[in-house]
Amino acid sequence: MLISLRKDIRNQSGVEHSMPDERLFKIPIRYRNQSMKIFASLRQLLEQLDSLQDNDLVWLPEKLPALDRAGDLDVLLGADARFLSAPAEAPPRLGYRLWLDVNGLRQIATGLVPGYSAQDLLAALQAHLGRESWDEAPTEEPPLLALPEFTNPAAQLDWWLACARAYADLWGERARLTPSSRAELFALEQRLGCSLPTVLRDYHLRIGALELSERLCSVTPAEFASIEPLIEAYPGIADILEGQPDAESQWSLANELVVFGDYLGNGNLWCFHRQTGEVWYFDHDSPPMLARLFKDVGDYLDALMFKCLLEIHQRDDDSEQLLRQQLGDAVIDKWMY
Repeated sequence: MLISLRKDIRNQSGVEHSMPDERLFKIPIRYRNQSMKIFASLRQLLEQLDSLQDNDLVWLPEKLPALDRAGDLDVLLGADARFLSAPAEAPPRLGYRLWLDVNGLRQIATGLVPGYSAQDLLAALQAHLGRESWDEAPTEEPPLLALPEFTNPAAQLDWWLACARAYADLWGERARLTPSSRAELFALEQRLGCSLPTVLRDYHLRIGALELSERLCSVTPAEFASIEPLIEAYPGIADILEGQPDAESQWSLANELVVFGDYLGNGNLWCFHRQTGEVWYFDHDSPPMLARLFKDVGDYLDALMFKCLLEIHQRDDDSEQLLRQQLGDAVIDKWMY
């Protein structure tokens, strides 16, 4: 399971105590007797996975290059690679950055047979940790300002990609494509305890742009906008529902919702239902608090990409009218007012 460290993790371990050997962890006393190990190679780590707990975390040296581009994974087999395992509750190690948990490594190791070669290991790493990469060349022409009829999911995904790339051409680095790896998506689903809707999974695996005309939430944990249960993303629901006659049913619904979109960062959130896949809009300002606006995530992403095209084609004057034509008054009135 791939891990992304939250900004505040360095502050949650309490008082630290110095130790005379710099090779050792600088950790609170209560952690000193817990199992922390350094492995000289990835192969050695994989051979000893059975001695580790599923939720133990694996750290890489900070000096090791980032693993963001195609071909970067071979550094994990190089002479500078070291792998440090520690219990999940242990504080960070100075000079290391968080990489995977042991459960994620078990997934990588599953397809390896005894006597595997370095190339076999690289192929397994690529299958789980590799991500789509895109060149920086601008698209020739943005898609037409229209919401197409799609004949299959692949055509829909291709259209989202064309819209996202055109939006990135308009806004540059802020809107860049950031596909996720399979390991990151697996880690997310483990945290949620449910599968992502297929179209959302495919979107993040192939495209991953987050900063569009609205913000999509990150697959990896982030301080303010990661994919997570609604009740964790907005704890103030308790205050909204206090004393409400339908509080019990609203709580029941809220517990089934997972946030995947952050609207404009104003506290209103887009959620998918764990069981049905329907898209619900959480509105912390105006009743109803929860409104079903789209039948699935695919319909929402269609609408989002259409909003991006309105910016790309500079249709500021009649953008709302065009959205109403596509989506209807009821959806727009709740969504944007």
